Amino acid sequence: TLVPLFEDEALWQPLRSMALQDARVLIVDDSPSNRKMMRRILLERFTELDDAENGQVALDKYVASFGAPQVSAETSGDDDTSGSSGSSSSASPDQRPYDIIFMDGVMPVMDGLAATQAIPQATPPPPPPPLTPSSGTTAIRRPLFHRTLILGVTGNGQDEDMKRFFDAGADHVFVKPLKLAQLLSYLNYFFLTNAT
Repeated sequence: TLVPLFEDEALWQPLRSMALQDARVLIVDDSPSNRKMMRRILLERFTELDDAENGQVALDKYVASFGAPQVSAETSGDDDTSGSSGSSSSASPDQRPYDIIFMDGVMPVMDGLAATQAIPQATPPPPPPPLTPSSGTTAIRRPLFHRTLILGVTGNGQDEDMKRFFDAGADHVFVKPLKLAQLLSYLNYFFLTNAT
């Protein structure tokens, strides 16, 4: 999918008005150096970054961000940094759903394609409204874009690799190294074309 680069400052206003710097971002890549490089790029615009070394860890963190138990016990509890005990029924203030997930393709345990397919299926339904205003129920913040965007990140731009990501359900696919201008243009394009 071709995404136009927005050079007109006026076209950036909708994206700026969304307090994009508050978006919660998950970087999924099995390479520590790649995760570090992505962090360096994304810190120019985002402030809340998290990472995962494979698709299973990403899936567990995604589910935990809604205050729900983890999906699988395949990952070690010693390495869990989500802060979730797996038994909480409501989200704490720092347990906010991820707004954007950057997903590498080839990873151990669970690859990026499998995780991209699994994440939407693991999304819990919106919680019911509290019975009374004073019930004390904590509302879960929904993602900035009304759902979590999954953006594939691949080491090559071959059509078949990008098609696999799209077929798995990715919203868009970027070729490494990620360029911030291209990312912001896509987010602005997505917002404009999906605004209600």
